[in-house]
Amino acid sequence: MKIGLAFIGAGSVIEGRHLPALAAVSGFVVRSVYDPDKQAAGRVAAAAGARVAATLEEAVRGDDVQAVTVASPNVFHRAGVEAAAAAGKHILCEKPIATNLRDARAILQAAERAGIVLQIGFHHRFTTEYRLTRRLLEAGVVGKIRAFQTMLAEPISLVPGGDNYRLKPELSGGLTLIDFGSHRIDQMRGLLGEVAQISAQFASVVPGHGMDDNVTLEVETREGALGTLSFQRFSRGAITPTTLLGEKGVLCFSSYVVNPVQASPVAAFTEEPLPQDALAFSRPLDWWNPPQPGWTTFWPPVENPYAAEYAAFLASIRDKTPPAVTGFDGYQALEIVIGAYKAFAARHAVTLPLDPEEEIPIPKF
Repeated sequence: MKIGLAFIGAGSVIEGRHLPALAAVSGFVVRSVYDPDKQAAGRVAAAAGARVAATLEEAVRGDDVQAVTVASPNVFHRAGVEAAAAAGKHILCEKPIATNLRDARAILQAAERAGIVLQIGFHHRFTTEYRLTRRLLEAGVVGKIRAFQTMLAEPISLVPGGDNYRLKPELSGGLTLIDFGSHRIDQMRGLLGEVAQISAQFASVVPGHGMDDNVTLEVETREGALGTLSFQRFSRGAITPTTLLGEKGVLCFSSYVVNPVQASPVAAFTEEPLPQDALAFSRPLDWWNPPQPGWTTFWPPVENPYAAEYAAFLASIRDKTPPAVTGFDGYQALEIVIGAYKAFAARHAVTLPLDPEEEIPIPKF
């Protein structure tokens, strides 16, 4: 039996990402759509063959709804999650989990009280290049990571429309770090563990919006790795490299983008044996010979990470297992973002964890 799904929010991410992904996952059927913009709600409902709900509560209340996707502007995530949890529905909440730690903690508590699945929409966790990188790291081919560098950069034009909620800090909580930067923060947590200390620099390069579009973080993980995370939304071209420097080698991956600087999705420099399941995606320079010690490039298949995200959500609901990306993962990623805001305002390094009740404003320019 298919799981009935309600959409809270009918914006571009639902139309352009979630609906196409659901077409590739046979276990869901969209039943209801709610958005204060009735025209947008009607458009999504027509495309999905669903009804338009007049209120948030109506959207999640139906007996034919077992799960809810919360994809409203960030500041409204708490309201959507709490309504869905109160109705006993499983929840896929788009990232970031919230815009402050108080709301994030309330979301975790609501899900725990209801005993439902709460999965956070960090779909970058499901890219094939990230999953292969994690497999190689867990196989120990580069040893313990001591240093790292990672970057996500894209043009501001990829934030569509002058009325996009991301350009309204009271709705989004920030333009760059909390939005697409939080994806890479979540990925790096998955690879390297928790952050112990953070310093931050923010700037605004593109005239007009007065929000963060040039961000660099310096962090130390609890395992002692030192590194930088850099996020830009003023770049003329997209670039997404990550380099992990380990005791036995080097591991690199790139999300979505391959260019002259990032010549393959995944690459490893190591003298350690490579796992056979990873070698299935390798391209040695001399294809008739097995990889030799040194650089090996990998080309995992391209898959829709949103579809993989929904497949994982479906499995968690049906198997009654913890979600692939938990509410705690969402909280920890947000804490790093808020910690960066605090470090920038204080002009010195900040130690995590933070007091969830502390009011920390987003940077303004």
